[in-house]
Amino acid sequence: MPVPLAKKNTAFSKLIAKLDASAEHRAGMAEAREWVAKEVLVEEGDTLRTLRLKRNLNQTQFAALLGTTQAQVARLEKGNTDPQRSTCKKLREVLGISADKLEEILDRQEKAYELKAKK
Repeated sequence: MPVPLAKKNTAFSKLIAKLDASAEHRAGMAEAREWVAKEVLVEEGDTLRTLRLKRNLNQTQFAALLGTTQAQVARLEKGNTDPQRSTCKKLREVLGISADKLEEILDRQEKAYELKAKK
């Protein structure tokens, strides 16, 4: 019987957390995140996900900086939620971007979400 997706994701998240916590693997994890953002997700352009990865943050770490949950970060990155003004302010502060840049990113993500939803 196949393992439920939620259990697979939990196991993967635990592995990533273990690697992040390891002094031996920390630098490699940082390089991997940056590589994913620059090479694999290059066609996305700047998104919350690519900017987060370039800053070597996983969703849980990013959520802690924003004062929210990992699940909320996932929704923000997916583009299917409209963040509150206070969240937008925190996003700009943590990512070091302007309000105009954040609006551009959120618009791009919303359009990408809508295209995926149509498929």
